[in-house]
Amino acid sequence: MYSFSKTLILICLMFVSACSSTAMIKLNKCPEISIISDGYKVNKLDENTGEALYKAIITKPFAECHLTEYQELEIEGTFQLHISLDKKTANNIPIYYFISVLDDNNKIILKSNYVENVNIENESSYKFEVLNFKEKIRVNNLDVLGKYKVLLSFQLTKEELLNNRKSINPYE
Repeated sequence: MYSFSKTLILICLMFVSACSSTAMIKLNKCPEISIISDGYKVNKLDENTGEALYKAIITKPFAECHLTEYQELEIEGTFQLHISLDKKTANNIPIYYFISVLDDNNKIILKSNYVENVNIENESSYKFEVLNFKEKIRVNNLDVLGKYKVLLSFQLTKEELLNNRKSINPYE
């Protein structure tokens, strides 16, 4: 009798957990993820003095996709953030970036803004971080899913954008 009640409790727990979990289908083809060419780097200057505070670049974006039971595309991704700081720069530096998803007609269907506060320890002037993001979008037509695009960029001022466009060396 004792083992029967344990078995019954176990079956009930399995049933409840199965009902509460969201069924996900891993997709073999995820929308292409890329970094916007004008927005892969930022050279942040002090607004008062014009001195360099930090330089940062985004590299190596990667994403995996799942389709939920509600026909939502869930995109989970990572990218690398490389930051070079001036020694006088304070800790807890906000780095602003965004993720956009474009549909098969190159229309923006999602744009999410992010802020990552970066701390530099032990008097170092360089930091490397891997950042994660997760987005969900409603998908009406699965046939065009491969034509969707995910774009990644820093949020730049007009001056920063113009400086990036004038730059000869992409990693300066």
